[in-house]
Amino acid sequence: VATTGLTYNGSEQTGVVEGTGYTLTGHTATNAGSYTATATLATGYQWSDGSTEPKTIVWEIAKAAAPAAPTGLTATAPTSFGGSDGTISGVDSTMEFASDPDFADAQSCTGDTITGLAAGTYYVRVKETENTKAGVAAQIAVSEGVNTIAIPVATTGLTYNGSEQTGVVE
Repeated sequence: VATTGLTYNGSEQTGVVEGTGYTLTGHTATNAGSYTATATLATGYQWSDGSTEPKTIVWEIAKAAAPAAPTGLTATAPTSFGGSDGTISGVDSTMEFASDPDFADAQSCTGDTITGLAAGTYYVRVKETENTKAGVAAQIAVSEGVNTIAIPVATTGLTYNGSEQTGVVE
C-alpha cells in the first residue's frame, strides 16, 4: 500500500515499502509529484486476491509549505519626474515581482536588484517551484522622485528700452 502524508523535504522518500515475496520499482522519489510503483511477484507467490499479475500503486509527495515572505527589501525612487529608473533591492533569483497583488504581470528577478521601475507599489514573493508552494507576497513602494531646482529670482538692472524684457527667467 502507498505511504501517505509525504511532503517534499529535499531527501529521497519511500512511497511504497518493500516486503516479502515481491520486488518494487518506482517506489522512491525526491521531488514533489505523483508516482506509480509496480510490485512484481517473486516465483512461488500470489497476491491475497489470488492473482499473480504485477500490481501498480499510485503514491505522491506533496509540495512543501510556502516559504516566508521576502524581507530586507528596499526601494529607491526614480531620479526625475516621469522617470522609470527606480529600483528595488534585496531580491534574489528565487523571487518574482509585479505591480499588482494578483501577480498577473509577474516577472522573475535576476540578481539582487530590480531596476527601471516607475513610481508605484510593487509586490515581491518567493517563486513557486515544482517542490514548494508560492510564498506570501511582500509589498514595497517606489515613490516618485523629487527634482531639486533653484528658486526663481528677479533679474536686476533692467532699464526701459522700448522692448519686452524678462523680469524673472524661467
